[in-house]
Amino acid sequence: MAIFAILSSLAVVNLLKPQNQASLSQTTQILSSDLKQQQLKSMIGDTQGAVSAQVFGVYFENSSYILFRGLPYQPANPDNIIINLDSNITLSNNLPQNQIVFSRKSGEFLNYVTGPYTIVIQNTSSGEAKSINLNRVGIIQFN
Repeated sequence: MAIFAILSSLAVVNLLKPQNQASLSQTTQILSSDLKQQQLKSMIGDTQGAVSAQVFGVYFENSSYILFRGLPYQPANPDNIIINLDSNITLSNNLPQNQIVFSRKSGEFLNYVTGPYTIVIQNTSSGEAKSINLNRVGIIQFN
């Protein structure tokens, strides 16, 4: 009976590890895609129903990030799209004002001071983390 209990607990631990890795990888890929989408919207001058072309950006919180348009970032704007992360995933960054805003046409960061900037996505249950590094022109590199 004790042997069965030990084997069962090892199996459960080994089955949860791939799930945690998949959650971290999926979050990293979705965030990367959302960053690229916001940059592209700024570059092409998307209006998204506004009178004129807008800038687009991403605001980061610990357990979510928000896709927004226009300056300045307005937390209460009903057009914001809030992306909530899994309960075991957290974000941290070294971005000015916790946000990235892409300029029109060029797609470069409007709020670039010094860089590169890093967004760290961490799985709190496994301790694993992945990083997204961004330079002034918005090129994304993974670590």
